[in-house]
Amino acid sequence: MVFLALTASVYAQAQPGESPWRAAPVWPTHLEYRSQDAEKPVSPAPDPGFTIQVGAFRDRATAMSKAATLGSASVKVERTLRNGESWYLVLLGAYATKVEALAGEGLYLSANPGADTWVRTMPESLAR
Repeated sequence: MVFLALTASVYAQAQPGESPWRAAPVWPTHLEYRSQDAEKPVSPAPDPGFTIQVGAFRDRATAMSKAATLGSASVKVERTLRNGESWYLVLLGAYATKVEALAGEGLYLSANPGADTWVRTMPESLAR
């Protein structure tokens, strides 16, 4: 089991003659995760993977046409529901980290100035 340990005091020190309960709160300056079992270090959850969204269309044919113009094997069209309506997302690439995805987005934008892109986590259906 993991718990959050605060390494800063919750309340500032009270002035002489002042009640400590009336002191101004001080926010923690450092948060640290610790395991109750000192033998087992806590490791962060793995990144879910990232992709670049280069389009979102209500019409599947339009999304497929956009994907075809990109001419890359790493292009995927993913159907999603938003407010009960189907949307087709055009996703480019699969990156292990957000930094890699941002670099890929930079390359895409340099080749396609003015394009509207979004670096996002990989949809669960594609992460498998």
